Amino acid sequence: MSFEKDFEELLIQKKISYENNTLSYDKPDFVIKTKSGFLLPIELKEKRQLYNLSSWKLEHKINDDIFIIDELTIKNLINNYGLNFIIVIAISYKNPILYIPISGYHFLLLEKERCDRVINNSFIKGKWIIDILKFQKTDNILELLNMIKVIYKNFNILNKCKNCIELPNQKIYISGSKRYKSTMRKDALKK
Repeated sequence: MSFEKDFEELLIQKKISYENNTLSYDKPDFVIKTKSGFLLPIELKEKRQLYNLSSWKLEHKINDDIFIIDELTIKNLINNYGLNFIIVIAISYKNPILYIPISGYHFLLLEKERCDRVINNSFIKGKWIIDILKFQKTDNILELLNMIKVIYKNFNILNKCKNCIELPNQKIYISGSKRYKSTMRKDALKK
């Protein structure tokens, strides 16, 4: 059975409301509809075999520790859902299968490498190489669902912090820094 079917079976078993978009190219594979009405997009990705690192010019990487994901997938998710999405990677060439959920917030912050992949000598596809070694993994699909629930709960906290990051005795505003009279005078003097 495929990863998509296994995941859908789990959602059915747990009576979770969802939309299946696995046949779509521009929508996430699944959108879970929470009780509060929040739509939680889940993009499923699978690593079925080790990569040929020489064709990717990634000889310095450890094959078991990396996953390559299409840049367009990430752009579509961010454009449509901001950072409120989850990518679930299944490492299916291993026995047992390992599942790794990654939130949009984690994807944004994680160390990654971008590379271009030439397809049939005609066009270039952007790819992201990510190190999956640092992420929490499970070999139990029921535990995967619990991990997704924890990430979803964290979205509520993270979404409240969208406008600013608060640190002891200071606020860092994402849309720009707040000006105080003393810094305004210094700026004015420099001009």
